Amino acid sequence: MSLRRSLSWFTIFVGLVLSARAQTIVLTPSSTNIGSTGGTLTFTATITYTSNPSVLAFSATLPAGWTYLSGNNEPQVKPAAGTTGELGWVYTTAVPASPATFTFTASYPAGLNGLQPLTTQTVTRATVESAPVTTSGPSVVISAPATAFTWTTNATGNWNDPTKWSPTGTVPNNSGNSTYSAQIDSGTVTVPSATTITVNELLLLGGTINGAGSLNLAGTASSWSDGAFASLALLTIQSGAQLTVSANKAHDFDATAIVNRGTVRWTDGGDLRSGNGGSFINVQGATFIDATTSGNDRVISNQFGGDFTFTNAGTYTKNVAGSTTRIAIPFFNSGDIRIDAGTIRFASTFIQNSGSLRIASGAVGSFDTTLAFTAGTLNGDGTVKGNATIGVSNAGTPRSIAPLTSGTTAVISPGDTLGRLTIDGNLTLLATSKLLIDLGGTTQGVNYDFLSVTGNAALGGTLEINFTNGFAASASPSTTFTVVTATTLTGAFANVPISGTRLLTNDGVSSFLVNYTANSVTLTNFVPIPEPSTWALMIAGLGVLALGAWRKKK
Repeated sequence: MSLRRSLSWFTIFVGLVLSARAQTIVLTPSSTNIGSTGGTLTFTATITYTSNPSVLAFSATLPAGWTYLSGNNEPQVKPAAGTTGELGWVYTTAVPASPATFTFTASYPAGLNGLQPLTTQTVTRATVESAPVTTSGPSVVISAPATAFTWTTNATGNWNDPTKWSPTGTVPNNSGNSTYSAQIDSGTVTVPSATTITVNELLLLGGTINGAGSLNLAGTASSWSDGAFASLALLTIQSGAQLTVSANKAHDFDATAIVNRGTVRWTDGGDLRSGNGGSFINVQGATFIDATTSGNDRVISNQFGGDFTFTNAGTYTKNVAGSTTRIAIPFFNSGDIRIDAGTIRFASTFIQNSGSLRIASGAVGSFDTTLAFTAGTLNGDGTVKGNATIGVSNAGTPRSIAPLTSGTTAVISPGDTLGRLTIDGNLTLLATSKLLIDLGGTTQGVNYDFLSVTGNAALGGTLEINFTNGFAASASPSTTFTVVTATTLTGAFANVPISGTRLLTNDGVSSFLVNYTANSVTLTNFVPIPEPSTWALMIAGLGVLALGAWRKKK
């Protein structure tokens, strides 16, 4: 019975008053994931209202092909078994106290794919003569497996040719509530110009995908274990989607732009190779996980000539100890690089325009050319292997990264919060750089920051000292903190032009003498924050002086 007919029927009950005006509708399925062979689902309907009505009407619209079977604890008026489409329920007497709850079971057909939304609503009337007030609830979405298609063995043709896919007659391209997966084992599939193909999952097990169109991956189970992309205009991993790049084989995407807006997991070895204008762009909010097995090294390289760059504006994480990733192409960072374990060797240009580079304890960031930091933060307890220049004024900015703003600063901050950072090479701190030292105790590299440079350190920029963990209250004026060491040390910080300059800490009250030697920077002669009693004496003394001056004027 439709809700509209139900409402017409119960209006004959003169004097029935429906006083509930504010409603919350919740429809809860027994499962949100259904199979493709058909079956049943049970739903719990819960309607919450501010006061008990005399009559309460509720409806749910089933997707096409679904059928109402039966219910439990339902209202007096309920659908007939076998009803499809809009289902209607009406309490005509003995309306329960809020919330009203009942269950019903519906069947769904075999062969469904994609999302199956159900919509709900209630209709209320102040009196039977007044205008109805309709309140719609949110859609309930039940997901069904994507329909799987396989490209014909060794076939060459257009993605939009339904005869090349099995089962034949349909092209895998998400539309409406339909979702599809596409498996390619061999042959060549062309995505034509001005065409965008979207599939839930792509299983590239062999063959080649090319063409001037775009391919979007929307699901969480796409896999690339073999095969290649060649001159495909654009491959996009959409937000919330995931692509796993696996198997110890080369993964080529010559002249192809890969844009990751979701998650890419690179596992089990196998190089990433491109060229001729190819690119990998990890956008803001996206994640690239470098997770090979221990001892299995890999390379990101230009195999085909021309240009190939990696741009990271999201998060790049390497997290397996005992492995090395060699990135042999220009790498531009404006996001977060987290070397949690193992080694990343940047064998070509590395430019950081913002964001952060964090190297955890035991991990290594290795640089064949100079680590160029224009802005952002370098931190962690690990090792930078190679020369580093912090505060480069114009290191180069790819089009996919926003230009720098005025006043940008490049920060080097040893430790995660407190710790030791090692530069295994030479360090140059330029005018826009800042060395941030946190003090939380008296043990070097453990509870106060320490920067160790195995080569030469040329100082510049500014030095900042910050207390943490409440240490300012217990720090001793007699303690010496050695915060930088180097084989040779030259230059000076702009705010500490000569040795023995007193520098305020970031609290603006306490201070240290900053001392330069031939190979170290130390902090000594701490002047602590005055105790409250000291402040009181100082204020009282100033008051006496002011009173004396006033009397002299009199």
